[in-house]
Amino acid sequence: MQPLSRTTVAILFLATTFQCWAADALSVNPLTRAQQLPLSKTDRIAQELNLGWAPPDLAGEGLRWMGLEGEVPSWEALQGQVIVLQSFRAPSPQIKKVREAIEGLASTDVLFLPVHTPDRAERFDEDKRIKVGLDQIPVLIDEKGELCDRFGFRRKMTNVIIDRRGVVAAVGVRTEAMVDVLQSMLSFSKEEALTKNPSKKKAPESPEYPAHNTEVGSATDRQGEKAPEFSVAQWVGTRPEMKDKTVVIDFWATWCGPCRAAIPHMNELQQAFASDLVCVGVSNENSDAFKKGMSSRQLNKPNTFAYSLALDPSAKMQRHFGVRGIPHCVVISPDGKVRWQGHPARLDSGKLGAIVKAGRGAEAIFTPFWTKKKK
Repeated sequence: MQPLSRTTVAILFLATTFQCWAADALSVNPLTRAQQLPLSKTDRIAQELNLGWAPPDLAGEGLRWMGLEGEVPSWEALQGQVIVLQSFRAPSPQIKKVREAIEGLASTDVLFLPVHTPDRAERFDEDKRIKVGLDQIPVLIDEKGELCDRFGFRRKMTNVIIDRRGVVAAVGVRTEAMVDVLQSMLSFSKEEALTKNPSKKKAPESPEYPAHNTEVGSATDRQGEKAPEFSVAQWVGTRPEMKDKTVVIDFWATWCGPCRAAIPHMNELQQAFASDLVCVGVSNENSDAFKKGMSSRQLNKPNTFAYSLALDPSAKMQRHFGVRGIPHCVVISPDGKVRWQGHPARLDSGKLGAIVKAGRGAEAIFTPFWTKKKK
């Protein structure tokens, strides 16, 4: 088997640790729905957090290479190529289809880097490597799961595509759409790509918070101000740990239809940023009214809420924000400042992710999946 080179289409299996660097002033490849893998919203959010960032080193603790001759390739050496990182778990017939689709492109500027997830990683040996059609391909296995967590590689097979500039430009691409997406990225020459080298630029130590929401709704705009001390009369269940976390307060009530409609969206946000976010639904109903509302509207079923709930009959915090219509969300950064206000439907993962990045640094936004399971 030949070692990796910049002039051959190679396939690596990887799963590693990585450090992100920001890619400034760079666009990413928008995918149509037909081009996207059918991932859950939570899994897609975990992947899309990588868009616009440079990838990690391919060497680190917990990595086990198979079939690689020579040194582990650096991203600097690979720059100028379009690179596909594909997750999988052996045995998987799908990995062969992905490989064949990319090889069918017959481009020496495409490098295929599949990723073996930690699931059964210890069982992946030469025999299994041959069975999945990778006997002539270097394989990198992530035994710890840190890289997989960073790239959003979970149970379902998915991928990350890095363009010629060294930036994650597309994620979760269907095998049937792979060639079209790659051809689009190959339309830029190596020379054009190498004039911009974002992978050498680290993320700023203090990322900027996003612009304030201009559509606050029926409330007093407190964005940029210091938030009041979080105070409620009663917690419904366990009080969450808020220290050093981004906090989302959702002012709501059981009788409010639009509030109830926003619950699934709030659940998704909490789950997507679980390690660095605390969402709290705060109702100004008294305990009896709240219990009746939860029961009559069947909100007390298990797993209805993925976030914390609290009661504040005095509406102390609600009055501070001048909330005259619910639902209304307030996002508070770890430094205690109000960073966003508005209707929860307008608080998407992009806006919230930007606030988390700024408050905790780029590396803190990736929710553990494999590493959490191993703790």
